[in-house]
Amino acid sequence: MIATIAVLLCSCGSKNTYTINGDIKGLTGNSIMLQDEKGDTLTTVTATDGKFTIKGKAATPSLGLLSDGTQPIIMLFLEPGEISVTGDMAEKITVSGTPANDGYSKYNEYQYECMQRLYATGSDEERLALFTEMREEAEKTLDANLDNYFGLLMLSEFAAEFDSDQIIGKLDSMPKEITQTDLGKELRKSAEMRRNTEIGKEYMEIEYPDKDGNMVKLSSLVGEGKYVLIDFWATWCAPCMGEIPHLAEAYEAYKHLGFEIYGVSLDDEADKEKWAKTLSEKNMTWVNVFGGSFTENEAAQKYDARSIPTNFLIGPDGKIIAKNLRGSQLKEKLSEIIGA
Repeated sequence: MIATIAVLLCSCGSKNTYTINGDIKGLTGNSIMLQDEKGDTLTTVTATDGKFTIKGKAATPSLGLLSDGTQPIIMLFLEPGEISVTGDMAEKITVSGTPANDGYSKYNEYQYECMQRLYATGSDEERLALFTEMREEAEKTLDANLDNYFGLLMLSEFAAEFDSDQIIGKLDSMPKEITQTDLGKELRKSAEMRRNTEIGKEYMEIEYPDKDGNMVKLSSLVGEGKYVLIDFWATWCAPCMGEIPHLAEAYEAYKHLGFEIYGVSLDDEADKEKWAKTLSEKNMTWVNVFGGSFTENEAAQKYDARSIPTNFLIGPDGKIIAKNLRGSQLKEKLSEIIGA
């Protein structure tokens, strides 16, 4: 019985352990540093003739970075098992041995091959075909790695291309230890919030002050005969500033037909004067309110505005009828639904 308990305790203690065995030529120093995804140093070991061993525990799978103190060596996934890091600093470093690291390395090899093929292509048709192939391969790679943290990272990268049900479906097919990571929780929360902003959903109330300090509700613009564009933007966002002429053109063309814009600035408090000045300089005569910091803005979180510019077109019935209309798309959409 004592022997059995000892074995169980040993196996429990080693459940989340990883061992990184390195054999790298061309290291510039003898110290090897392992950092976590926040940039904090987990440990530092000494390399002898390019060889080193790092042992640690990963309560949950995560990203790590190896460096020699002067330059990065390679990104790798910290997960239970034996992880091998081999190669030459002057050529290529490879990580293998665990599911996420194997999937990551295989995909990196494929991308490198594609880049070589891209440089050799001679026509737009060939390049388009290659990009299509790469997109299809990325999705196949994602589906093949739903059992590890690399798959979760890929899902995060491609989340904008899936609807909320697709994201939640893929998360539901992943192991709990993957989805309970900070990234997994963030993806699920974002997908659930995105459900509230899909086409056909009712708009959610927003209320912020305009440049004169008057509180303005989004609901004051929505109603029969009205089409309202909610526009999340900021003066520090170059693409947002590039959209202003298109917004102005659409507003001038359709404001007399019931089109309104409710612009929500995500500038920091320190840039409030700059925001007010921009409204005047750019002749932004539609409704503009100051929402404050992008990372802390409640409305941006409710509407899952993870990047800007982001916009939503609300119909007379208060439901979302279009999203992220850029450039001439806004005017074209208004022409389609309003006419004239």
